Amino acid sequence: MATDEVMTELKAAVEAAYAAFAAYRPGPQSAVCRCPRCLPELYEERLLSTPLREIEREWLCEYTDAADVDEPPPALDDEVRYFLPRYFELIAAGDYPHYQDWDPTLRRLGKRNFRSKWPAVEVAVIDRYFAALFAVHLSHPIGWTETVHGVPYSYSEVPEILCLIAIGGGDIEALLSAWDRNRIPDATAHVAAIVVSLKRYWESGLGSNLGPFWSEVEAQSARIIAWLCRAETAERLAAAQSAEPDEKMQALYAEGEAAVRWLMRK
Repeated sequence: MATDEVMTELKAAVEAAYAAFAAYRPGPQSAVCRCPRCLPELYEERLLSTPLREIEREWLCEYTDAADVDEPPPALDDEVRYFLPRYFELIAAGDYPHYQDWDPTLRRLGKRNFRSKWPAVEVAVIDRYFAALFAVHLSHPIGWTETVHGVPYSYSEVPEILCLIAIGGGDIEALLSAWDRNRIPDATAHVAAIVVSLKRYWESGLGSNLGPFWSEVEAQSARIIAWLCRAETAERLAAAQSAEPDEKMQALYAEGEAAVRWLMRK
C-alpha cells in the first residue's frame, strides 16, 4: 500500500475500535495502584469524567504508570476496553501514553488474555488496528545517523512498534506474514537496518534478543529473529541491492545480507 492508503486504513481501524468498544464504561474508581505515588486524584477525576476522545495524553500517561497492579479485578476488562480506542488513537498519532519508553504502553491489554476471553469481533478489531499500525511503520523510511567517525548508520523503529504490539498481545505471526508479502522498498530497508543492528547488538554482548523490553515476550522475539535469519531474507536483500540505484542503500543491503548470513550461523 502507498503511504496515504495505509494512513487511511489506520484511521479507519481507530474508528472501528471506537465503535466496537462504545458500550463499555469504567467503574466509579479506576482499577490501578492506590498508593500515594500513583494516579493523582485530579487525573483520575478527569479520566472518568472527560469524554473519551478528549482525554489528554498526560492523563493516560499517569494512568499507564499506575496500571501495573499484580491482581487486577475481573471488572478491569471493561475499563481496558473503554480506554483502548483512545490509546489506539494516540499511538497512531505518535503520542504514546507513556512517559518514558513506549514499548510497554499496551501491557495492560496484553495481560487480559483477550484472545481467549473477549468476543471474536473485538479481537478482530484489535488485530485490524495492529496490522494497520505495523503497515504504517513499514511505509516510513528508515532513519540515518552517523558514528563518531562520520560513517552512516541506519536505524529502524519497527522493532519498537513490534515490541509494543507483542506486549499488547498482538498476532506476531500474522504481521510477519504481511511483512513477507510487503515488498515496497521501505519495508525491505527496515529488514536490512534491523539485521545490521541486531548483529551489532549481539556482537556487543548486550543479549541475543531484539532489545531490552523483549524479555517480557521472549517467544515472540525468538520468532521474529528466526524469521529474519532465513535464506529468504538474504535473497530479498540481495535482490534489493541489485535494483537499488542509491549507493548508500546498496551498501546497507549488502551489509544486511552479510549480517543475515552471520546470524544464521549463530
